[in-house]
Amino acid sequence: MHYDHGIVERWNSKWNLYATLNGNKSLENISVRLGAGNISEKCQSDNRLRIDFGADSKKNFTWYNRTVLTYEKFNFGLVAAFGITQRVLLKNNLLFGYKVNDTVNASLRI
Repeated sequence: MHYDHGIVERWNSKWNLYATLNGNKSLENISVRLGAGNISEKCQSDNRLRIDFGADSKKNFTWYNRTVLTYEKFNFGLVAAFGITQRVLLKNNLLFGYKVNDTVNASLRI
């Protein structure tokens, strides 16, 4: 199930708020995701908290962030995931992009 509240204006910024509930048919492996994306002309940032409920009643928390800065035809960004429960960096990528024209974009993810 997914709920998208759409774009709202708060604190002089535009935000996209959303939530997702995942699981299988027998209601196992449940996960909840709560997110807020900040939308502006030069910077877009999306933050998401994922909570996994395991079969052994343990909870696993993970925080995801994707931030992209735009300068003229260039994009620079960072994608990161941090396992709060395990206290470990799960994902760390740099993004570089260039807008060639209105239909062609080139990007590199390291």
